Amino acid sequence: MTRSENDPASHRYRSIEAALREGILSGRLPVGSCLPTEHDLTLSFSVSRFTVRRAIASLRDRGLVTSRRGLGTFVIANREGDGFVQSLASLEELLQYPEGTTRETLTVETAQAMGAQALEMDCPEGTEWVYLRAVRRSRRTHQAIGFIEAWIAAQFADVLSRPNPQSLALLKQIEDWHGHRALNAEVQIASRGLRADIAEHLGAEPGSPALVIQRRYRGEDGRVYLLTKSTHPEYRFALTLRFDRG
Repeated sequence: MTRSENDPASHRYRSIEAALREGILSGRLPVGSCLPTEHDLTLSFSVSRFTVRRAIASLRDRGLVTSRRGLGTFVIANREGDGFVQSLASLEELLQYPEGTTRETLTVETAQAMGAQALEMDCPEGTEWVYLRAVRRSRRTHQAIGFIEAWIAAQFADVLSRPNPQSLALLKQIEDWHGHRALNAEVQIASRGLRADIAEHLGAEPGSPALVIQRRYRGEDGRVYLLTKSTHPEYRFALTLRFDRG
């Protein structure tokens, strides 16, 4: 049975959320600070741990806090809408970009894969790819949330000139226009210092912390046909992964 909005328990967790949210937005709980512990909050508000966890989960969904196992819950943004939190329940969702964003193309050029790049693309040296550089922005605030680099197999590069009103990811565009689906995907998530050539497009400091997500896709023939690399400055994007035991 689903609890109604009139359920007292619902009001209790919402009142805790509202109090913490006000503290974050007002600056009393600044970015980087740690929220009071779960135990302290249960005593302060005379509620259960479950109620406290619901309140914190709601703040996390708003992109205001993040929880670190064994360390606590930290404030990561002091304005709602500053960052995107992408909740994922399947591999397919991990391969996409969050709704409510747009792709702003900066440059498109032909490039040959050589050396380490050819190894990464798993192709012979000299193979031509279409190289895209773009910025992913919030549709609502227009804030840059990430920088995109993509290497697209030449036979699929025409999707860049096709209508894309929903700002779909390249993977989805290729599937829709060419019927070419990814049979295999490799996703690498890493922490890196923000490159200077990327930082200038994101309004961020060079060398500052960034989340880098690389996705490499292979078709039914086993060949790589798309590789994307998205770089997100700290506090502007987060991934929430959900796993259910079978």
